[in-house]
Amino acid sequence: MHVISYRRLREYAGKHNDCNDCLDNWYKVASKANWSNLIEVQSVFPTAEAVVQQLIINN
Repeated sequence: MHVISYRRLREYAGKHNDCNDCLDNWYKVASKANWSNLIEVQSVFPTAEAVVQQLIINN
């Protein structure tokens, strides 16, 4: 999976310290993943949803 902006994740985590560990974990997993469909994503992130052409992962 291609993460568009790691910098934005870090900026958000800097403002919201309670989500820092979750975002780091998500980035490590997602940046190495080679998912081909939503079912594969949901095997790792069960709350993930497809919305139009975007992937939403809720925690």
